[in-house]
Amino acid sequence: MNVVLDTNVLLVSLPSHSQYHPIFLGLLRKDYNLFFTNEILAEEQIGRRLGVERTELQLSQLLFLSNVHAIEPFYHWQLIAQDPDDDKFVDCAVACGADFLVTKTP
Repeated sequence: MNVVLDTNVLLVSLPSHSQYHPIFLGLLRKDYNLFFTNEILAEEQIGRRLGVERTELQLSQLLFLSNVHAIEPFYHWQLIAQDPDDDKFVDCAVACGADFLVTKTP
């Protein structure tokens, strides 16, 4: 199963006390393949929320999982007029043929 996680979903799934932690545990168990782009990885809120050093540690650990894959979409769909910054998640989902795009955005 191919999945793209919105950055907010990934961040809230990290703490063990979070109700979203099963998402992170599923990733560690290799229940699904996580896809991301450089644009998603570079999202500044990751560093703001976790701190730069902790962010680098968390991300480096995730990037070495065999079910985490970097891709580069060759087309940008520009589908989200209300929040164009979220287009990167749609572009990634289309490029990897995602079964699910998980977001907390209503």
